[in-house]
This record gives sequence, C-alpha cells and structure tokens, in this order.
Amino acid sequence: NNEVIQPSLKPVRWLGIWFDPYLTFKEHIRIRASQARQAFLRLERLAYTGRGLSAKALRQLYRACIISIADYGSPIWSN
Repeated sequence: NNEVIQPSLKPVRWLGIWFDPYLTFKEHIRIRASQARQAFLRLERLAYTGRGLSAKALRQLYRACIISIADYGSPIWSN
C-alpha cells in the first residue's frame, strides 16, 4: 500500500488540545483564553459585594474553573 499521509494545514483537535502544523499552539491558547474569559464573566456576576459570594469562595471558584480552563494542556504547550 503506497499511500502517502498528507500533513494537515489546519489545526487539529486531539484530546482537547489544538495542534497546528508548526506546533505553536496559538489556536489552542486563543480558544482556551476565550473560554476562560467567558467563565470569568460568569463568575463576575456572582461577585457582587452586597449579596454575592465571599472572597474565599470566589477565589476557590476562580482556581477551580478559570485557571483549570486556561491551564489545560500546559505541560504540552508551555515549552
């Protein structure tokens, strides 16, 4: 079988990580930053001082939700 595998010119998603042809991970970082920003805006609604969550609860939610979204796959793309 003499089939030649052609490299993809578009980013490919595998296990939630976007791989581009040059392994710059720019698309992955752009997508994750957008998702983290959206999560932050949702969390911001809970932060009203009058009747919102405490600072401790907000910090815990920030670490659990926003940082985990932004940091996903960082051992692969951080170098």
